[in-house]
Amino acid sequence: MATSHDSLDVDLGELYRAPLSAFTPTRNALAKRLQAEGRSDDAARVAALRRPSTVLWALNQLGLHAQDDLAELFGAGARLRAAQQRLLRGDRAAADELRAAGGEQRRLADLLGRRAVMVLTAGSHAASESVRREIVMTLSSLATAAPALQQELMAGRLLSEPGPAGFPVADDDASTLAAGGAALTPEPSISQHVRGQGATAAERRDHQQRLAAAQRAVDDAGRTLASAQKELDKARREVERLERRALALTTEAAAAAATAREARDREESLENAEAEAARRLEQAHAELATAEG
Repeated sequence: MATSHDSLDVDLGELYRAPLSAFTPTRNALAKRLQAEGRSDDAARVAALRRPSTVLWALNQLGLHAQDDLAELFGAGARLRAAQQRLLRGDRAAADELRAAGGEQRRLADLLGRRAVMVLTAGSHAASESVRREIVMTLSSLATAAPALQQELMAGRLLSEPGPAGFPVADDDASTLAAGGAALTPEPSISQHVRGQGATAAERRDHQQRLAAAQRAVDDAGRTLASAQKELDKARREVERLERRALALTTEAAAAAATAREARDREESLENAEAEAARRLEQAHAELATAEG
């Protein structure tokens, strides 16, 4: 027997599957129906849902219609996280896997970004290059996000865009899911391995130096990412401002063109009226001359 929770999931699925332009009236109608059914809590939850951004709407459409590609993306992200963790532990062999998984993640994010642009274009939504880049960046973050967030996307009900992917990766996060959904077993750390083999002081120093170098690289990458994100946010705000200005100028230009057309029509009408008045004046002069003769 279906529960009210199951029923709400179905309703929310329909809400996020609908065209973006229909989101607000569909949400309001659903909240009203739930309230009439005595489901006040569900009605309040639905009424509080914000209209998705263009990017978020496109991502949810991918969740509904490109699940196989998204599953591959999440698999690449899981391999990337596992390789990051191994590298932090001092496993130099993980560098190749890190590069391979990173390249596959970028390829899949770019592929899905192009599909999202096609979805936006088909829905008569703006699909600029900046929008495509934002979608690709968000997909890259989702590739290494928590499984719960990935599941929201796969259900087509992602409510907010995730922030940049965290770095470094925690042990429990690094061993969630591998490609195809298989669980990863964390490898023993280099320090544990060295202690088990009776490491020399030189080996221990070498391990500590490599670990410190890896941590510095992580810290540098985190700072670079934060700086890039700040600049990106600034650029996005400027693009939005210019797009609003362009829209305003387009509207003003259209209004001016309409006014000009009306003025030309009025001018033509007055010219016709002037010609008719001149003709009548000439006719009146002729009649007067005839009468005087």
